[in-house]
Amino acid sequence: MTVRYSVARIDEASPLGFSAGWAVIRHEVGEPSKFVSRIFFRAEDAEEHAQRLMMMEAAKLAKRS
Repeated sequence: MTVRYSVARIDEASPLGFSAGWAVIRHEVGEPSKFVSRIFFRAEDAEEHAQRLMMMEAAKLAKRS
């Protein structure tokens, strides 16, 4: 299972309730990409959260091995 996270800018509020800001997106091979976090006001905060999620994925994978 290959999972990675990226940070994307959301430039304007959406009718679905998302506000403008920075979001973390989960990418997994064979699956559609999806938002996995609340919206952050600062890109740095979103990037830190993406790093935490990557570390959690790595820990889960290590436990399985």
